[in-house]
Amino acid sequence: MHLKNNQILTLQLLEGIGPAAIKALDSYICDNEVAVENTSDLWDVMQKAIPGKVKKITYDDIVSQTTAAQRIIDASLQKDIKLLGCWDKDFPEMLKNVTDEEGKSKPCVLLFYKGNLDAMKKPGFAIIGTREPDEDGLKAGPYFAHALAQQGLNIVSGLALGCDTMAHRGALDVGGTTTAFLAHGLDSVYPPENESLAEEIVANGGLLLSEYPIGTTVSRYNLVARDRLQSALSKACLVIETGLNGGTMHAARATLAANKTLYVVDYSDKSGDAKKGNEWLVTKGAKRLTSKDDIAKIAEEIKAMGDRNTNPQMDLFA
Repeated sequence: MHLKNNQILTLQLLEGIGPAAIKALDSYICDNEVAVENTSDLWDVMQKAIPGKVKKITYDDIVSQTTAAQRIIDASLQKDIKLLGCWDKDFPEMLKNVTDEEGKSKPCVLLFYKGNLDAMKKPGFAIIGTREPDEDGLKAGPYFAHALAQQGLNIVSGLALGCDTMAHRGALDVGGTTTAFLAHGLDSVYPPENESLAEEIVANGGLLLSEYPIGTTVSRYNLVARDRLQSALSKACLVIETGLNGGTMHAARATLAANKTLYVVDYSDKSGDAKKGNEWLVTKGAKRLTSKDDIAKIAEEIKAMGDRNTNPQMDLFA
């Protein structure tokens, strides 16, 4: 019997207990066929399975955070926000073994979601890029979002301004499916300018996802951590435009580190800071993509790919 979602959330609220410890605890429970029905059971098995992690934790801490977790769950449900744990049947296979941009394991064990989980049954394709695209990017973003969504792919992005917005909007405009990963609790929307877009995504069969409980505000750390999940849920990724130091690079490098296909839009005019990252990514293994390429053929190749993430430990910083 696996850990329940309320137990996973309780553990996450405890200081020093991360995804790796939670997975180790669950393995112990399953291997030893231990029933964890209440707080006392949880406390007992934690001392046996992860003793090094509980040195600074007391039984009262478990009780307190169990109560806190239930409050979060109840308040979330009132806002149509639900939980999806990594041992639930609907949890995507591609999110079970997540790696970051350096190829290091960064598991995801619990997601908050709002919308239609069936969106994740479609092959994911991430479309990302700078918040400030130039005139070329403003044309390329909608073109590729339309074309890929029309092929039945789930367009994955991060709801940021600029290229992310074009990705979600492009999918919606052709009746396609889109999923947004947010770097904060789903009781708010960042940036606030995209609040109506978030509502439209849900209303049209799409999905909002986050690792963070309601009340969590956006932070630079959360934004970077979120980027690995965009890559993980997608079979391939397309960079519309990015500078050399743009936040887009986190998801792009995570895609390459997982040995997935990374595309970058290839512009005839390669000048301008917004495109410098595209060219650098080509030197690291990204493929160029233009409006002349056969999008239908690319989509069929994407659909035929497996659903597991791999990690060849690529050196993206050489």
